[in-house]
Amino acid sequence: DRGTRGENEDAGVLVMGRLSNGAVVAVIGVADGVGGMELGSAASGRAVTMVREGVASLIQTIYGGRTEVGFKVLFEEIHGAIVKELGGRGGTTLSVAVAVAAEGYPMWLGVANVGDSAVYLIRPGGGVEVLTQSDRVEGNVISQALGVRLSEVHVRVRQISGGCVGLVAMSDGVDEVLDKVFYACLLYTSPSPRD
Repeated sequence: DRGTRGENEDAGVLVMGRLSNGAVVAVIGVADGVGGMELGSAASGRAVTMVREGVASLIQTIYGGRTEVGFKVLFEEIHGAIVKELGGRGGTTLSVAVAVAAEGYPMWLGVANVGDSAVYLIRPGGGVEVLTQSDRVEGNVISQALGVRLSEVHVRVRQISGGCVGLVAMSDGVDEVLDKVFYACLLYTSPSPRD
């Protein structure tokens, strides 16, 4: 849904699978093309495509104990591709979360972002936690975006104990309109994570 915008410049990615060791992996991400740029939509589309294509490599670096490096390399590659392909006419935010769950172990979670798109952790009982760091400086102005200016990829890695109902990734336009309680209600009432 594009809401009040003339064009929706958001793009999302969801990849789920099972590793050879039996662990379940979920990758969720959202990119929001920079408003006012001619090719913002192309930039966000390119970003999520590269996340989808880079999942295997990212998982290998995570299992190699180099999570921060893996995220930074992926984001730098996306930034470089957007600069090269769109020639400064498009930029995008990007937030990506990777969750790994194996029976008998706490869930592992890695999150990286640039811009102001967010990832939320939904806890049992409806608790909501923001996992990303916003680069918003004033109003809708952000200090960095892939394809425009990349100064720091924010990376957060942790184990989740006490349970997790789900992860929600959304662009800045959505989190300003909806209350966090709605996110929790949405997850509790949806029969499937894809809904």
